[in-house]
Parts: sequence; C-alpha cells; structure tokens
Amino acid sequence: MIRATPSSWQRLGLLASMAVVLAACGNSGPDLKAHYQETLPPNWTLESFSVEAKEEVGTKVAPEVHSRFKAEVAPTTDLVQKVGTLADTDVLKVTVKKGEDNKVFGIARSRYIGEEWKTRFELSEAPNFGAGKPASEFAAKQVVVGSSAYRNLLKSTKDSLEDRDKKLEEKNKNLMAAIASFNTLRQDLQTKANESSQALNQTRQQIQQQRYALQQQEQRETQALRQTQLAEQQKRTSVFKQTLDQNVAELDKNYRLDGAKFQAERIKLNEARTASRNKLRADYDRDIAAARKTQDRAGMTLYLAQAQEKLRADNAAVDAKYNEEVAQIRAKETELSNQRRARLEEFNTAYRQQVEEVRLATVSDQQGPQGEIKQQTQSQTAKLDEEMKAATDAHQALMRQNNNQINAKQSEIRELQNQIYQEVNTLRRDAQLIDQLEKQAN
Repeated sequence: MIRATPSSWQRLGLLASMAVVLAACGNSGPDLKAHYQETLPPNWTLESFSVEAKEEVGTKVAPEVHSRFKAEVAPTTDLVQKVGTLADTDVLKVTVKKGEDNKVFGIARSRYIGEEWKTRFELSEAPNFGAGKPASEFAAKQVVVGSSAYRNLLKSTKDSLEDRDKKLEEKNKNLMAAIASFNTLRQDLQTKANESSQALNQTRQQIQQQRYALQQQEQRETQALRQTQLAEQQKRTSVFKQTLDQNVAELDKNYRLDGAKFQAERIKLNEARTASRNKLRADYDRDIAAARKTQDRAGMTLYLAQAQEKLRADNAAVDAKYNEEVAQIRAKETELSNQRRARLEEFNTAYRQQVEEVRLATVSDQQGPQGEIKQQTQSQTAKLDEEMKAATDAHQALMRQNNNQINAKQSEIRELQNQIYQEVNTLRRDAQLIDQLEKQAN
C-alpha cells in the first residue's frame, strides 16, 4: 500500500526526493518493483526495474534491507503544458512524449515492521514528473505546437492583429468622443440644475413672503373683529353699568340719610345728657347753698360729702342711660352698614353675571367669523404648500433625470474603457505569444 500525497508527484522530480512504501510481502523480502510502480504519479508507468546492489543491515529481530536500484519510466500519454491562449484556443506544447523512457536512480531502504515491509525510496536522479499533464485536462478547444491546426491558428491570429489594432484605434476614437460628449452633457445638465435650483429658491422665497403676508392679514382681520366685538360688548354692558350705578347711588343716598338720622339722634342724646347733668349740678349747688345757711361746720361737712356722692351717682346713671341709648344707635348703624354691603354685593354679582353672559355670547359670536378667517388662511397656505411641493418635486425629478443620464453615460464610458483595456491586453498578449512561439520555432 502506497503512503503518498498528491503533492509528492512534483517533489519526485527533485534529486534526493523520498517515497515510503508499505508492502505485505511477508519476511521473504520486499517486492521493490511493485512498490516503486505504486509510487509513480498518474499517467506514468514503470518500463524496467533492476536492483544493482543489496545489503541486509538489520537483524533477525529487526530486519532491514538497503538496495541500490535503476529503473526506466515512461508516460502513458503525451504530457503537455499550456504556453498561452490564442483566439480562445489553448496552445499546448508537448513536454514528454508517450512511451519516452526516462531513467531513475536511487536507493530503497526497507524495514520489516509488524507483518509488512515499509520501504522508503531516496531518488538521486529522476525525471520531472510535474512537467506536464494530459491534453484532456485542458480546454476542449486546443492546438498542439507544431501541428497543422497550430500553424493555421498562428497565421490567422497574426493576420488579424493589424485589423484588431485598427478596430482598437476606432474604439479609442469612440471613447474620446464619448468622453467629450459626457463633458458637454455634464456641463449642460449642471446649467439646467443651477437654473432649476435658482428657480426653486425664488419660488421658496416668494411662497415664504406670501405665507407671511397671509399671517399678517389674518392677524389684522382677527384684531379688527375683536375690536368690533369688544365695542359691541362694551355697548351692551354699558346699560348694565348704568343700572348698577343708579342702584348704588340710590342705596348710598338712603344710607347717608339714615346715617344723618342716627347722627341727629346721637346729638339729641348728648344734649339731653348734658341738660340732665347741668340740672343735677344746679340742684346740687342750690342744696349746698341752702344747707350752708342751716348747718354748722361739722354738719355741713357730712352733708357736703353725701351731696357729692349723690351727684356722682346721679351723673353715672345719666351716663349709663346715654351710653345704652348710643349703643342701640350704633347697633342700628352696623345693621344698616351690613345691609348696604349685602345690597352692594347683590348689585355687583348681578352685574358680573350680566357682563359674563355678554362676554360668552361675544365669544360665541366670534368663533364663527374667526373660524372662517383661519380656515381661509389655512386653505391659501395649503395651496402655497402644494405649489412649493410641486416645485420641489419637479427639481428633484430633474436632478434624478440628470443623474440617470450621467450614470448611463459613465457606464457607457466605463464599458468602452473595459473593452479597450481587455482588447489591448489580449492584443499585447497575443502579439507577445506569437513572437515567443516564432522565436522558439526558429
């Protein structure tokens, strides 16, 4: 059994390359010819094999045999190499002919391990096994150097070089024309794009101005409507204000009259108190004067003290009655003031309710006209927005169309450049290959 990898076929062409073979030949010795045949790569066969010298270098326990051998190998088919491609045809060159003998020299080192011989081949001289492959491994469309098909292909390809070169020059002219056309197109499209952009900016500015004018108009109309409705509101509420003022004036008049009455009563009470106190004083003075005429000094002292206490008590009674009656007047004044305050609150509450009703009615009346003003502004603004959108869409459509034209032209130029590049490389490669093949033929 051969232990070798496919990459070893190329290494077999080098001096001192090595191969290992395992054989189940028992302990009678390795079959080196069969072993070496198994080491050969595909498309090679062993023509002859001979052992020139052999030496047993091992022991009975570990047998080992070294053998110097000579062999002849030959390919089973012509082996070729690809030298190039002309007109989509592989040009092949024979490197080793079928049946051509090639000598091999080397040493085989065999060791008996387990129940089989393992052999390693060390080659000192051998052909280059990787110098070629069968023609079947190349493209179906092929010619071999030296054949009539090869000569015909070489002639037809050489004859076509001049025509291909002319066509290439024509394509170069077309490329230059396409580039010039592209530059003109790009300049024209850029001019159109600039004009469209300027028109779009002008449209945008005009629409912005119109939107601002609509907003200003809406504000003016709304303000005028509010002023008109406010005047109407003030007119309607002025009637309620007149009624309020009249009621308050009447209430204040009655309040002042009642206050004057209470003030008059207070004056009368004060005058009555003063008169009572004066009378008590006059009575006191008269009694004291009469007593001085009839009383001695000691009796007069006692009588004077008693009279003073009586005068003081009588004055206190007069003051107490006065204060009580004044307190009653003050209570009436407080009640009158509270009644006035309550009435004022009633008047003001009624007035505020009337004003609020008028305000709500005014707001309700405003909603319709204000809604119409706002709706009209929104409708006109929507038309401006549609106009702006249409202008923007038209500009973007123009830009897309320009880009599509430029991209199409660029693609056309790139395609032409790629064709020219490929044809130049093919033409140069064919010319070089033809020159190389003709030199080799000479």
